[in-house]
Amino acid sequence: MEARAYLKYLRISTRKVKIVLDLIRGKQVDQALVFAFSFSRSHRIIAEEYIEKKHPYLIGGDIFVVDGKILLWGLLNCHRDLNVNPLVPVGKSYPLQLEQTDAQAVRDTLQEMVDKLGIRSGAMNVELIVDRAGHVWPIDVGPRNGGNMIPDLLGYIFGVDVVELTILTAMGERIVLEAGEGEPFYATHNLHSDRTGSFDDIDFSEELKPYILRECVYKHPGDSVEYFDNAAKALGILFLKFPDGETMNRILTDINSHIAIRLK
Repeated sequence: MEARAYLKYLRISTRKVKIVLDLIRGKQVDQALVFAFSFSRSHRIIAEEYIEKKHPYLIGGDIFVVDGKILLWGLLNCHRDLNVNPLVPVGKSYPLQLEQTDAQAVRDTLQEMVDKLGIRSGAMNVELIVDRAGHVWPIDVGPRNGGNMIPDLLGYIFGVDVVELTILTAMGERIVLEAGEGEPFYATHNLHSDRTGSFDDIDFSEELKPYILRECVYKHPGDSVEYFDNAAKALGILFLKFPDGETMNRILTDINSHIAIRLK
């Protein structure tokens, strides 16, 4: 199919990044470039080096800085639904599944960043990967609490109210924080749909139900549901608590078989 006609066909989709990735994987680089340029008002795009991570998940979550030192290490495994969109987060899990040496390298990198930037206090939302050579690559760092209810998840894990800490810091109050290593085997899952429709209900498998700690559903029967191509289109968030890591990994790896989104 000629590039112009191909673009006209593809513009009906909002899955821009996924399309570009699929084109590149299919060695259709020229079409991928034309497609990427079509969405740039300045007619510029960024081509970045591909970094292959050595661990199963992107590293993400929140850290909290007090007097220039990171005292809360809310580093989490970031899950994706490869069948829907490989770039949109669908949940987090704890503890971090990373070799000890790599985990320490991540901590050293973040503390060095805090030192060099002169950050004295407050929450920071972070995303990083470790490549196969053991190098740490920060992907995104923001001076804020994370989305998708990450502070709530960290509250369960560490027994601290991260939102309250953020507010107190903004008010100039002195923060006393002893978070420790946290309690293991907590997770979240962003409820989402692989198609557009009208919301009816959500069914959970009998195997999953005992592990549901908290259920936050944003939609009501009859509400519009959109294909999950960005985090704003989540239907809600599920908080989960597992008895051990084996159970957590088994359930989360096959989470879509335990959740059925019913649309009209």
